[in-house]
Amino acid sequence: MTIPDSPPARRSVGRLTAFSDGVVSIAATLLVLPLVDTAADEQVSGFGEFFARNGDQLLVLALSFAVILRFWLIHHSLFDDLIAFTPALFWANAVWLFSIVLIPFPTELIAGGGASNRTTDALYIATLLITSLAGLVMKVIMSRHPELLAPGAKRDTQWGPAITAPVSIAVALVVSQVVPGAGLWSLFLLFAAVPVDRYLARRSHSTQPRP
Repeated sequence: MTIPDSPPARRSVGRLTAFSDGVVSIAATLLVLPLVDTAADEQVSGFGEFFARNGDQLLVLALSFAVILRFWLIHHSLFDDLIAFTPALFWANAVWLFSIVLIPFPTELIAGGGASNRTTDALYIATLLITSLAGLVMKVIMSRHPELLAPGAKRDTQWGPAITAPVSIAVALVVSQVVPGAGLWSLFLLFAAVPVDRYLARRSHSTQPRP
């Protein structure tokens, strides 16, 4: 399969990347809108009183924002040297974007209800699992089609984040359902995977042949 490195191809990738960034930005913005409505409806004397009433909602919002940010960083690293895309990559990215757009929905179900339960926790974490699996599929497609990358671009052989993210989220999903009280706290496994990613990256660099 040969994909030409042409200005039209680059413009197409640029538009896809810009669209993806825009969707992520909108999803992150949607997280705070229910909180804005709450602040407008409530009569509070200051942030301390507002936090006392809506602390859980603020924490869930912060968690969702951090999750979206982490997914965007992984997505950014994947698309950094991309010069063209296949239909399979386009649709994998579409699934990834759709799952990102869905994140504010279970976030509001949890925050708006004032507490989480196993059903809403499962919906929330399952949405993140779809996001991470779509990212893994994009990584696989790019690894099989190196011609999608810019000439001279260093091929990314680090599979750490692409693999540890869905694995840790899948474990978090199970933990949230079987461990009483775990709930969304199980998602800290996603951030605990960061040092694992760094370790795998250092190991990958140390095992690469020196020129």
